[in-house]
Amino acid sequence: MTFSETRLMSATLPYGGRLLLGLPITPCRGVVIFTHGAGTGLINPCSGFIAKSLQRAGLATVLVDLLTDDEAIYHERSNLPQTDAGNFGIPFLAERLGQGIAWTIEHLARYYGLNHNLPLGFFASGNAAAAALLVAAQRTDVNAVVSGDGRPDLANNALTTVRAATLLIVGEENQELVAQNQRAFRQLRCPRAIEIVPGTAEWVEKPAALETVVQLSRFWFLRYLVLNSVETNQMAC
Repeated sequence: MTFSETRLMSATLPYGGRLLLGLPITPCRGVVIFTHGAGTGLINPCSGFIAKSLQRAGLATVLVDLLTDDEAIYHERSNLPQTDAGNFGIPFLAERLGQGIAWTIEHLARYYGLNHNLPLGFFASGNAAAAALLVAAQRTDVNAVVSGDGRPDLANNALTTVRAATLLIVGEENQELVAQNQRAFRQLRCPRAIEIVPGTAEWVEKPAALETVVQLSRFWFLRYLVLNSVETNQMAC
């Protein structure tokens, strides 16, 4: 593990995937885990850009690679569609994400003395969006999920049991992906919204579209990750 003056901590998880934890300078109000499921999360500039915005809002961020470098290379060369991910299917990615959550909770408490009960959220893309929703359906400590150009529809029947507030963001010009996200949206029973970013197939391609995604994600996490947690704690008093 390594530390830096920018309050970053990098680590390798037991299965060999990499992780980068970023802490806010201000008191931590929650944790958002970023994942793409294809071994690119730590070097994805868009994830880093969104993560920095959330850190400024008082949220810790964790960028997780659900595949090792070798697995990512194999997956890319196999050219399998997301609906047929071979050995790297949605349950496999969800189990890996669970390992990332366990590491995060343990190390935030051990090294920073942060409460184990910090509200938890996910920002996920690609087929990792389905893995994040599957995990959200299985856990009670996940408050918010944002899917950015993801495949939430691949979570199938788990969508109906997700309790975490879920925001789906997709580029307008990718009509197939829009249809897949709309199908997932109709299955969700939790607080939910879908935002279609105009003028782009992938919002990562245009700075203005990326800024829109940043603003949407920041609002969603502050509303459902932070404010909901405060309201729940007040009701419990």
